[in-house]
Amino acid sequence: MSTPAARRPTMPPPWIVHTFWRAHRVLYRVSGGRFLWTTARQEPRPVRARCAVGEERDRLWQRWAAVDPDLDAFARRRAPETPVVVLEPRGRTV
Repeated sequence: MSTPAARRPTMPPPWIVHTFWRAHRVLYRVSGGRFLWTTARQEPRPVRARCAVGEERDRLWQRWAAVDPDLDAFARRRAPETPVVVLEPRGRTV
């Protein structure tokens, strides 16, 4: 029993792709962002991000260093201090 040869997927010619995206951008701009699709999320994000500072940063850094023994060596290769980012549910106050 033979299997049919797999066909390689083909792309449309570049001029079709460019024309489509140009038309998409025009329609998106004219409609105020309500036409076709976008790659960005439109609904509000359920979390917010903030940088940990002071004692909280030190505590979180130590916890991560316990998971990744090479963390300090990696951080030393950077000139600025590596930020520690905390993700929290939106609406929570610090």
